[in-house]
Amino acid sequence: MKRWAYYLIGVAALTSWLGLVTSAGAETCTLKSVQIGTSTGTIAAGVPSDYRFRGRSQGFLAVTGGQLISALQGNVKPKPDFSAVITKEPDKYEAETPFRDVAELGGKYYGFALDTAPRKAEDTEKAEKKDSEEGEKKEARDEKAGAGPLDVLAGGLAVSPGEKPAKPLALTRLYFDLNHNGDLTDDGVIEADPAKTVEMARGTAQSQARSVFPTAIVSLDIGGRKVEFPFTMSTSSQTSGTLSYVRVQLSAAAYREGEIVLEGEKRRVVLVDYNSNGRFDDASVVAPRSTSADGPVYPQVGDMLFIDPQTPRLPYAPMVATANKDQFPVSPLIMYGDRLFDVKIDPSGETLSLEPSSLATGYVTNPNRGFRATVYSERGIVEIVDDGTGKAALPEGEWKLLAYTITAPKPLEEEPKTEEKQGEQAKEESEELAVPGSPPMPPRPVVPRTTMVSAQGTSQFQAVKVTGGQTAEFPFGPPYTPQVTAAMREGQPNAALSLKLIGTAGEVCSSLVVNGSRPSQPEFTIFTKDDKEVEKGKFSYG
Repeated sequence: MKRWAYYLIGVAALTSWLGLVTSAGAETCTLKSVQIGTSTGTIAAGVPSDYRFRGRSQGFLAVTGGQLISALQGNVKPKPDFSAVITKEPDKYEAETPFRDVAELGGKYYGFALDTAPRKAEDTEKAEKKDSEEGEKKEARDEKAGAGPLDVLAGGLAVSPGEKPAKPLALTRLYFDLNHNGDLTDDGVIEADPAKTVEMARGTAQSQARSVFPTAIVSLDIGGRKVEFPFTMSTSSQTSGTLSYVRVQLSAAAYREGEIVLEGEKRRVVLVDYNSNGRFDDASVVAPRSTSADGPVYPQVGDMLFIDPQTPRLPYAPMVATANKDQFPVSPLIMYGDRLFDVKIDPSGETLSLEPSSLATGYVTNPNRGFRATVYSERGIVEIVDDGTGKAALPEGEWKLLAYTITAPKPLEEEPKTEEKQGEQAKEESEELAVPGSPPMPPRPVVPRTTMVSAQGTSQFQAVKVTGGQTAEFPFGPPYTPQVTAAMREGQPNAALSLKLIGTAGEVCSSLVVNGSRPSQPEFTIFTKDDKEVEKGKFSYG
């Protein structure tokens, strides 16, 4: 009996020890799929509380007009032609030039086609009669004026007096190869939402048409798992002269959500298929195509992870990762708080694992308090955060600057009004704007006045070497030096001036807010060598 008792005590002790080891190691959670727009609550003007979890769309573009028919890819990665993916199409399309393209979902390619709605017989007769009459008028004008070579080369670019501009394609019918068998005829037709289909004229030579399709679901095979992927598509058609531009967007319609235990506390985590390709494990990388000799470097954005995401009171909070403490680009490593974690994500998005990293860690310092910076190396893209003293932990390696945001602890120019004074002012404004006999308008929300600057690193940034247990200086930030460049086109008398603010490490300022507002437009004055004023003006943002 004593022997069994000792054995049971030993098992209990071992179990307890294993529990401690497990809690100190990797934490894994299961994530459920949540459709965008189904969460409760709004921020302002009907904006849903989960608007931050809407990623970027796959984009497609086509230009048609006269003899010009070209397809321009919004995607960077090469993909197969439509004819290599789709082997069977509808016998007839209503549009003369239907929109055809290929989307990448879950690592496979799915073909789709967009068409216009079928016209009624009487509408077809009227349109044919109208086209015939306009054709005869155009021929008469051409014979009278005499069409030269330049007129032919212009094709459909110009609209002659009295000539009707091209009508935008109101693409309201979607054929999508949902079952991935190369056949567009056996999946049914998805009709655009009539309430979200708009056609409008913009002057005599421009018009637009927009349509939004209801959520569709495709079954993807990702890493051996069958995953339902909800998505939406929208189209925007615009004409200029007799050219027609068609833009199509495919967006993920769901995100993943769950809870994970970090440092002994439950944390809400949200995983977003930010590039809308059906996978949730795409890491952001610094693409070679985004670099130039001395220009800014930009990431090829993958997916996004949120830990304890906060809902801003206003819908125009920036989507810059470095400006949000709860937002992390998916990467093999993330810095959460003052700890570095290894990240493992199932491509389907169903499981997420965070484990304290075993990499040797050093430190970097910067004289600017309140910074959040994104840095990159062969290990991936990592965000570092000021610990309050201008210091941040970083794994060993050679790291370069990608981007940063510095938030000042207090306004730099003038002290903001207290919340009480702001509230009184908002109440007075609402009373002034109120319509007699109507209920009083709610006061505008009190918005904290922030001073913040964001910037992008350049390819010329010298890598900072970080060694375990040691501290290295990581330079960036103010003072900012204005840099003005002038560009002239041959034969043009005027020059185009551009202004950049350059930081101490050569980084280029991308956003600047002082006391909650963008500074006024910078002014310039041009003098000759003998101090004679030639020109003065202001730079425009953007």
